[in-house]
Amino acid sequence: MARSYLGLLVGTVGTLVLGCGGGGGKPPDIDAAMLVDAGMPIDAGPPADAGPSSLKCLTPAERGAVCTLDIRATLTQYETASAPAGNLELKYNTAWDVPQVFPTTCTPLAMMTSNAAMAMFTQVSCSSPAPFVVTLMADDPPGGADDFVLSINDRRLPATVPRVLDPFRVFVLSRATFDGWKASAGLSAIDWSTHGLAVVTFRDSGTAPVQAVRVFEVNPITGSQRVLRTDEEVFYLGADGTTLEPGRMLTSASGTALLPLFTGQQLFLTGQVTSGTPIQFEARSGVSTAAGAVFFEQIDPR
Repeated sequence: MARSYLGLLVGTVGTLVLGCGGGGGKPPDIDAAMLVDAGMPIDAGPPADAGPSSLKCLTPAERGAVCTLDIRATLTQYETASAPAGNLELKYNTAWDVPQVFPTTCTPLAMMTSNAAMAMFTQVSCSSPAPFVVTLMADDPPGGADDFVLSINDRRLPATVPRVLDPFRVFVLSRATFDGWKASAGLSAIDWSTHGLAVVTFRDSGTAPVQAVRVFEVNPITGSQRVLRTDEEVFYLGADGTTLEPGRMLTSASGTALLPLFTGQQLFLTGQVTSGTPIQFEARSGVSTAAGAVFFEQIDPR
């Protein structure tokens, strides 16, 4: 299946000298397009050596200046909008500073198992050669039931010191929902050992989902926009936020779309409301994911 990918490859980032920060004290969920503004290279497609050889984990020496962060994570099952049932393993790390974007196979900077709706991380490291974004990844604990799929959430680092993310909302998706999506027409032929899904929700200024949004890919250099191909590059969900509706051209009342992505690749997105109250969404929001995983992104008004 042919697709147009816009990749963000974070290669040698040691030459980028930046302070730990970027974004306001309590910014919206990340717009990782800021990495491009900082001079990171852009690749038009998956790297030729994409796979295990392209994986990179940062060493302590590469992380540079000391940066610490406190996080109050609130855990939410995507399908029910309530606290997940059972235990979840949470892994914390910096992100967008390695070629695979989300270092799912690297040793986390902090981790814990939680069976509550809230989890606290205190004075965790946010040191990075590109200190923009941090991530919390949620999944079943090792040896436990396979109830959830690896669920990736990220946030821009606050610039103010002490640095605090409160709340950091962590969505987690059930394995059953993920498997149902993968089996759907248009998605069943994808190799999920090299691809994952981005779950993108368009919201208004009050964080309510927005209906009748068409999703566009944005060229980060020229700013030009291209409508993503329905049922090939983008799949729209029904009002319940979980049912994939083939043939749908716009977001439903859930405001949500699915995008299959090659591991470590990034698309810049925006949306256009086709009816109702006009909304100017963020000019470009970066999304990425990892193999067999789901990444949650919310796109808000400017």
